[in-house]
Amino acid sequence: MQKLGEIILEAGLITSEQFDKLLAAQKKKKKRFGELVVELGFSREVDIAQALSMQLGYPFVDLTEEPIAPEAVAIIDEEMAKHDLIFPYIINDDTLTVAMSDPLSFSTIDDVRFKTGFKVAPVIATASDIIKAIEKHYNIIDSLDKVVTELGETTSFEILSTSEVARDVTELKKKGEAPPIVRTVNAIIANAIKRRASDIHIEPKKRGILVRNRIDGFLQSVLELPKWVLPSVVSRVKIMAALDISEKRHPQDGRIRVKSADYEVDLRVSTLPTRMGEKVVIRLLNCQSSLTPMEEVGFSDDDYKRIGPVVNMSQGVTLVTGPTGSGKSATLYSFLHHVKNDGINIVTLEDPVEFEVDGVNQVQINEKAGLTFASGLRSILRQDPDVIMVGEMRDKETSEIAMRASLTGHLVFSTLHTNNAVSTVTRLVDIGIPQYLIASSLSAIVSQRLVRKICSNCTESYTPSEAELTTLSEFVEKEKVSSLHRGKGCEKCSKTGFFGRIALFEILIMNKTLRVLISSGQNEETLEAAARNSGMKLIWEDAVGKVLNGDTTLKEIERVVHRRGGLLLACDSCGRNLELEHHICPYCGHEPANRCPSCKKLIKDTWYYCPHCSSAIERKGER
Repeated sequence: MQKLGEIILEAGLITSEQFDKLLAAQKKKKKRFGELVVELGFSREVDIAQALSMQLGYPFVDLTEEPIAPEAVAIIDEEMAKHDLIFPYIINDDTLTVAMSDPLSFSTIDDVRFKTGFKVAPVIATASDIIKAIEKHYNIIDSLDKVVTELGETTSFEILSTSEVARDVTELKKKGEAPPIVRTVNAIIANAIKRRASDIHIEPKKRGILVRNRIDGFLQSVLELPKWVLPSVVSRVKIMAALDISEKRHPQDGRIRVKSADYEVDLRVSTLPTRMGEKVVIRLLNCQSSLTPMEEVGFSDDDYKRIGPVVNMSQGVTLVTGPTGSGKSATLYSFLHHVKNDGINIVTLEDPVEFEVDGVNQVQINEKAGLTFASGLRSILRQDPDVIMVGEMRDKETSEIAMRASLTGHLVFSTLHTNNAVSTVTRLVDIGIPQYLIASSLSAIVSQRLVRKICSNCTESYTPSEAELTTLSEFVEKEKVSSLHRGKGCEKCSKTGFFGRIALFEILIMNKTLRVLISSGQNEETLEAAARNSGMKLIWEDAVGKVLNGDTTLKEIERVVHRRGGLLLACDSCGRNLELEHHICPYCGHEPANRCPSCKKLIKDTWYYCPHCSSAIERKGER
């Protein structure tokens, strides 16, 4: 095998005279031959590198343009890289690609192979590019280790999978300490779990990567990473979720289950190509968290008394509604926890299975395999179920099967995305469910939202402003509200004043009047008036009750809850809408009970004075 100097001479980059001078200089200065060629100005290092590439057949690379894998850099320590003037930058299965300025140094290749356990694939780069790469990337690896230290999360966990994911982790363990990117991703996940985050956002920005956690419904910044690590971080997450690492142009979805000594968590991964690079969102589902009993979900005493008997029925459909992230699944699981016993068969259809419940047969939807909500529901009905939980009524077919199942002696729980209780009826009609079927099968609708709870560690009372008292005055006299509560902010709540969330509810319980109104196609206003008349509190009323109870703040409920103007009036006989000027119901002739004793005009049950005749209205109990 020719030596480096001979190859450079044959390539015509130096003359024979220069060759002799270089040999003499090398003996004096103890420097590499190629280094001296450049130092003495006989040739450019890029020309030398390209000549070597052509002669030896090794690829020539420009390290400033090549994607660098941090996990590859971490395989060789910085001291060895500087001493041998090498730079590892790609791992592919059991092969480590190493950039060298002198690929004829076989002793160096043998050393790398021996110390790392990898096969070595040499490529050629200029010495100056290798030095710059070492200075840049080893410094960044140190900075990533500092990130892990700052996060304070060194938890190691196992990826529960039989795919390449598990083999990847095993191989990393063989190499000793996990590389920086692996440690960084692990720390991000462990930190999110510790802080009770529901989602992790890894967002590419113009000059870096922003990592944020969604905690109690709000995104909070956690850390920033250098922009160059984005491909490696995204690739690491994709490897864990068994996604296609090479696919960067299309969104991908996957899942990971990780287990440590303290927890077992399902991670749902979504990637999205953006202008700045791939964005990753990871949803965290704690598979082993204990189910919340119905008594602790957040129902007021009155609401609990109203919904409890419905959940205990032997048949009928109970729907939990609200936007994404409003706690619908937790409420459904509390219903299952409430009815579960050894004497009944409970089967669920979920996408995904968010909690593992002993004694419940849980089915994971798999549309790729043909297991949809509709097909799964048909199969469940042949499994002799007593209670069925359908994760979501997404279409007409699923909804109709579920509702007809309730008429044949099954108790059905499910969810819908609607804004309030009565709009659920409209939504069911819109997707094609006959009104008679809705009226006959529906037992209750629970509409809900989540608001942040005041931190119990730093709660304080304060005197409410006049504006706050005015907002509350429709439900309680101003004189009755001497103080409200808020959180000062402490370490426990990360200075936010809130810790955890509590649900707000609007519960519609079906009765004969509502069934008649639904069957006859009455509008939402009429349905809401009838529901109010039979005891339904609007979600805003429940929210105000929780403000007065010190659970949350008025500002928080105003952020989350859309206030639907005023309280509606309905005939307590036929349930249709009434106007304040009416003395009797124009539809059925009934005299409503809620009338002013003086002028006989309609009044709201929260008023203490009649706006028509100015008379004081006596109420039983506290005013």
